[in-house]
Amino acid sequence: MKKKAITIAVCGALVSGMVGAQFYADHRLKEFYSLANQSKDQHIQKQTMKMDMGVWSGEATWSYKVLVDPCQPDNFVIIKGVDHIQRSWNGYNIHSEIMPEISDAEAAKKYQEIFKNKAFIEADSKVNWFGSVDTKFKSVQLDQNKDGTHVLWKGIDGFIHLKQQQDRFDVKKFELNMPEFSMTSQEKAANVSVKGVELSSGGDGFFGRTLASGKTNFVIKQMSFTPENTNKSVELNNLNVNYVVDVNAKQSSLENTWSIDQIKVNQQGFKNIKFNFKVAGLDTQAVQTSIDTINKINQQCDIQQKDVLQKQLMQDFVKVLAAGMSFTSEGNQIEAADAKLSANIKGQLMAHPYSSLDDVAATAPQKATLDAKAEMDKAFIRNVMQASGQFTEKVSDQDYEMMLQELVQKTHAKINGNKVEFGFTYKDGKPNFQ
Repeated sequence: MKKKAITIAVCGALVSGMVGAQFYADHRLKEFYSLANQSKDQHIQKQTMKMDMGVWSGEATWSYKVLVDPCQPDNFVIIKGVDHIQRSWNGYNIHSEIMPEISDAEAAKKYQEIFKNKAFIEADSKVNWFGSVDTKFKSVQLDQNKDGTHVLWKGIDGFIHLKQQQDRFDVKKFELNMPEFSMTSQEKAANVSVKGVELSSGGDGFFGRTLASGKTNFVIKQMSFTPENTNKSVELNNLNVNYVVDVNAKQSSLENTWSIDQIKVNQQGFKNIKFNFKVAGLDTQAVQTSIDTINKINQQCDIQQKDVLQKQLMQDFVKVLAAGMSFTSEGNQIEAADAKLSANIKGQLMAHPYSSLDDVAATAPQKATLDAKAEMDKAFIRNVMQASGQFTEKVSDQDYEMMLQELVQKTHAKINGNKVEFGFTYKDGKPNFQ
């Protein structure tokens, strides 16, 4: 009798748990679609939403109006989708088919001809019971020859991680890849090609409407361009851009770094290009206030109100400067053939209670310090001029040396062996060349 009672109790607990889990999961699913429909971005407006969910599976159909400019409501694109939903033990698996809604008959026929009426984007999402969403997506691809022009597009693919924060979903991780795009016209001897485009972001620094820590990286592995009916060509290899935001309660910093392996124009060019810039000691609250005002400007269509907000933004910017900051730019360089130019800069703007932009213009030079140093191989200018076609082999070494001496005198630089060195400091409103 005791065993039977225990068995009934266990089964009852399991059934209750399953019912409770199902109720909780359904609540999460409805909450997911409800929050997706409550976008505060004026560029996106919900049009339709219908969900039909059974015990284990279901379907949701939806459409959104995407406005290029919220102040021009007649300029929009309708995006529609169908979500195929499957319940799992820890949430929901959703397969989405997304495509534009094309009302123009000729444009719709063109889309069907190019993409065979396939969904433009297919996505697979995992919605768990704890308020997070992981989505993998990919687009259609295109390989078409028409009128002597070959277009190849290997589509895009990526990943998004969303985390629920109260009444919204925030993007915590984002990855977007475009393997290859090229367009070639044999008749016009023209070509454009882009390979290995990657965009990734972690944290809220890139997508958030508030100042938050995060990292963003943008990459183009190869890009080339040949204009119509010319023998000229432009090529870029390995562009890498990094953007880092570090936010603390009182002060924040922004850092931006660029690097390019090589840029060539008609097989001549530059290599090992590096540039970086970091601003530290920014007043976090002052910067956030400026961001809030920018968000208001972007949502405002009334010209007079927009003008008022833009004036407010100038005052916000004054408060950012009033708190002071430091900046550095080190390890910058560019090479032309076997010669290099490098530069380092550091400086500071001390805190001061500025009252207006005019006050900033009048007072900031007395509150700023700057220390800049640059070093260049003597052959660098010759190599640059040769690469640009402005320098011929007829120019003798003696003539080049005289031209270099003249440049050194004009820029307050000095020659040290095979190097040209330049130094500059600024303090108390006074420049000093070293």
